[in-house]
Amino acid sequence: MSSRSNLTIRQARENNLKNLDLDLPHDTFVGITGLSGSGKSSLAFDTIYAEGQRRYIETFSPYTRQFFDKVKRPKVDMLENVRPAIAIQQRTRIINSRSTVGSMTDINDFLKIVWSNVATPVCPECGQELKRWDAATLANLLQRWCETKPSSTFLAGVVVQNKKEVLERLQMLGYSRHFNAKNSTLEDLEESPPLKKNKEATIIIDRVSQKAFSLTRLKDSLEQCFALGGGSVEIIEVHNRPARPLARIPVTGTVRQPHQGFEAHTFKTTFHCGDGDVSIER
Repeated sequence: MSSRSNLTIRQARENNLKNLDLDLPHDTFVGITGLSGSGKSSLAFDTIYAEGQRRYIETFSPYTRQFFDKVKRPKVDMLENVRPAIAIQQRTRIINSRSTVGSMTDINDFLKIVWSNVATPVCPECGQELKRWDAATLANLLQRWCETKPSSTFLAGVVVQNKKEVLERLQMLGYSRHFNAKNSTLEDLEESPPLKKNKEATIIIDRVSQKAFSLTRLKDSLEQCFALGGGSVEIIEVHNRPARPLARIPVTGTVRQPHQGFEAHTFKTTFHCGDGDVSIER
């Protein structure tokens, strides 16, 4: 009985092969050598590759198989544990001197997809892991913050350019409060003094604290923030009263504006560095 870790060949008779029996281990580099006409190509291409290609094509639907050339079964009594194979013809077809097996067989295109999904992006400047956020993950983080810092209030908002058309659009949607960084207060756009033109303004969408916390409502508000902010959310932690320093929960959100009365953090849906402005898209 053959082992599944080996490619088992029994009585191979293709071309120059004379009832050849072989057990080739998988996941190893195997070289086939011999005199000209001894059957090297018959073993590699006409037997192993042909059977692997034939069985692979048989896994397709009948409709798909009609677009492939029919591959005949090689002359062999038994061939077990065959894997799908790739064969490169023995001829010089390399036009570019920098071509590789990966570029010639288009494997590189598949590897790009694999690496982009399994790799861990790292900031080239500070070396920290880049992370991205969504409404559910950020809502869970704010829930932990509210439990850890009961004396703080957290404001969820978006940073926008102070332009008339932008502010009017947000007011029409029902968002008319902004955060005044000088006073660390939440103010109404219509009642507060006019903001400086073309400067950034933080429009508050929702606020939460330990006393008034709803995870469902917060998720909905954060989804609105990500949508209105183009994938970016500003979380402002307002210290309601001076308190003894608490152990901070490490996060990857960027601390934009440390202040005695508040701290502002930025969270993005793209991979973002917590200590810099590096941001990449997947």
